Amino acid sequence: MTEKKTDGRGPAATIAAVAARIGDKWLFFKKDGAAELPMAPCEAGESLCDAAGRQVCEDFGAEEFALDEVCDVSTRDETGKKVTVRLFFADLFGAIAPVERFLLSPAELAGLSAELFARAMRFVSPAPAL
Repeated sequence: MTEKKTDGRGPAATIAAVAARIGDKWLFFKKDGAAELPMAPCEAGESLCDAAGRQVCEDFGAEEFALDEVCDVSTRDETGKKVTVRLFFADLFGAIAPVERFLLSPAELAGLSAELFARAMRFVSPAPAL
């Protein structure tokens, strides 16, 4: 699958990351003692938006949500290869999986998840115009 490059400087995004919120609560996962944003590589024939939606359904059990594209972020994977992650913001409605699994503090985020969450916060609460 080919995705459009947004800035022409790096590889096209191949991974979807999701900053998800239900009401005033942000949802994160705890993995190896750290909080993380859910991320999903695209499956065959799937767009990044579809991958983000699939991740919201699988990880949070949400069936009703609004999904917005936020930005692309280039980083390096565990092997040092440059990859680009597309960040999405998901506003969840209705029932979700048992919430105690993933309601954590944003202060527990580190690394790429912390950077992506900061960008999601700027997306949902932009600076006031001067």
